[in-house]
Parts: sequence; C-alpha cells; structure tokens
Amino acid sequence: MTRLTQDDIKNIPEMLKAYDDTLIGLTGLGLAGIACQTYGLNESVFQEVAAITRVGIIPITWGQGMIPGFSETVRSIVEHLGFTAFVTHETDVAGLAETAVRGADMILLSDDDNFQAIHLKAGISVHNSAATGRVFAAGLDLMAQGIKGEKALVVGCGPVGLKAGQELLQRGARLAMVDVDMEKARHAAQTLTRQFNRAVDVEKDMDQALMECGYILDASPAAGIMDVQHVEGNTLISAPGVPLGLTPQAAQSAPGRLLHDTLQLGVAAMMAGVVKGQRTEDSVPEAGKNQSPKHEI
Repeated sequence: MTRLTQDDIKNIPEMLKAYDDTLIGLTGLGLAGIACQTYGLNESVFQEVAAITRVGIIPITWGQGMIPGFSETVRSIVEHLGFTAFVTHETDVAGLAETAVRGADMILLSDDDNFQAIHLKAGISVHNSAATGRVFAAGLDLMAQGIKGEKALVVGCGPVGLKAGQELLQRGARLAMVDVDMEKARHAAQTLTRQFNRAVDVEKDMDQALMECGYILDASPAAGIMDVQHVEGNTLISAPGVPLGLTPQAAQSAPGRLLHDTLQLGVAAMMAGVVKGQRTEDSVPEAGKNQSPKHEI
C-alpha cells in the first residue's frame, strides 16, 4: 500500500490540458474519453450530466491526516471534466453537513483505507481502487489498439491489480499475474479463473515474465522493478502503481509506450462510473477495504 505525497500531485492542476494532449497521443482519447470508454459511457452524455452536477470534496483529518493540496487537486480534475466542484471549508463530519447545506449532488472523500465518489441522491458509489484498475486496463487496450487475444501481464495482485485483471479479461486478453507474494498471485488468478471460466496464469519468475510479455499493467507499489531490459522493443506499459515501477532509465527509454499518472485517470474513472450508475460492482475493492491504495484527501 502506498500513500500519495505532496510531490506526487504537484503541478497536476496546471498540467491538465497538456495531459489531455499526452493521452490523446497515447490512446486516441483524452482524460474524459478514456474514463467514459472504460464504463461504456457516451462522452456527450457524460458532459451533459457533468454540466448539471455539483460535487463537494470533503477533507478528512483522521488516520494519517490530509496531504497538502490534495483536495484542491481533486477539485481541479473534477472541474476539468466539466463538473461544478467545491472543497468544503469544514472537515470530516462537519464537512459532510456542509455539502448538504451547499446542495452537493455528489461527494468525494477519503480516509486511510477508502477513496469514494458517492452520488447522494442516486445511491451510487464508486471506489478509487476499482475505478483505477479498470481505467488503466482500458488505457492499455486503447494503446494496443485492441488487446483481444494478446497476452497481458498484471504486476501486483492487490485490489487495483485484481480489478485490472477483470477488465483485461473482459476485453479478451490472455491474462497472467505476478506478485512478490506468490500466494497472493495464486489467489487472484484462482478468483479470476472462477469468475470468467478462463485460465489465468501465475508467473513464478517476475524478471523473466517482464522480459517476455509485450503488454504490462503495473499495479505494484514497488519502485524500480522494471529496468531498460524489461521495456525494450514495442512493450506497452500501463502503470497505475505509485511510485512508478519503472526506473528513470526505463521510463525514458519508453516514450509513447508508457501510460502513468498518480491521480487523474482514477478520479476521472470514478466520476464516469458514478454517472454510468455502477451501484454495487465498483463500490468496494475486490480484495477488501484494508488492502486498498491510500489516496487520502
């Protein structure tokens, strides 16, 4: 599990327009487009809903506390997507009351274990772990211009990796999973095999698996597990993991082949999931709330 730092989110607000251009170059779609494609949502419908939806973002102080600038960064992403958003002046329970007084239709809030988007009137909730896993898998599919029939490797078998594996299987990929904890990888593979009635491989040698697979989704919280030799050729990498699993040298050697951000795609997918109406499927992470990545507000 990882906790975002102030450095992880700095400069996001002023870089959102440029990031849209980067995403279009990688996938053919911008931030909203990838999020909508993830949930099978028409982007024009998403924009229509966003234009009439007011979102309250509630800072939460308990646990390890607030990350400076996080709430405002989330607000900037939500507004970039077309919603009207505000950060509450109050925190915690008082902040929740404030969203009601200020007429919020949706709220975003996070503690040490859960980051949720909740539509108060519709009773819809989407968890960041589920949304992040799905959107980065969709991004890999878009980068590949169709991953159906191709072997994809998921690195890291926590809630994000498990949800990414589900999405890749739904998109027709042949799936393999690897984790430093072999039992965790076996359990994830067995879970997905039962759900989809399709074999999911477990790789025993991470180094070898990374070198042999051309489509990698890195959902691991470990830094530097992929070096230049792992991303040679035409390898495509989609990396929701924080910190980035590629060494600086590996990241530099993969221009146009690496999809990675610390917050933007996950938040966009949460919003798209709520608009689509994911009432239960993405409301909690598959592996349990205490194993979710810690994206605190």
